[in-house]
Amino acid sequence: MTTLASILLAVFGGADTACAESGRRYDDGAVVLQVVENRRRSGWARYDGTRLDALYKRWQHAHGCTGHRGPLTLRHLRLGFTWALGRPMLVPAWAERAVFYCGNYDAPGVCSSRGDVERVGTVLHRFYALRRGGALAVR
Repeated sequence: MTTLASILLAVFGGADTACAESGRRYDDGAVVLQVVENRRRSGWARYDGTRLDALYKRWQHAHGCTGHRGPLTLRHLRLGFTWALGRPMLVPAWAERAVFYCGNYDAPGVCSSRGDVERVGTVLHRFYALRRGGALAVR
């Protein structure tokens, strides 16, 4: 039962994050979830290696699909389901490298001012990867 509960939490959490971060820009929501997955796989010290920890760690991703970004739709749930099961997200090739993203609500330069990142793509958010040779803090 715990496994089913954690899968449901991941499905609805992924859907909620895609909606809260990207509204109805489902292509952007898919890349946001790819970033969550990339961070989870990276061994970044901030995470314990699980999808739920990567998704729910404080100050990492928006939650709460409300207001002008909501409501949660079937397409958001499909994104959450795909991500929760570890299936490949339908994202541009550059998204496989992205580990950071910034949008209109972030302070100007918060991502691009980091010397160890490069912009790899833009949908609704601007997505960044580590420069070659850069490293996330690993466990």
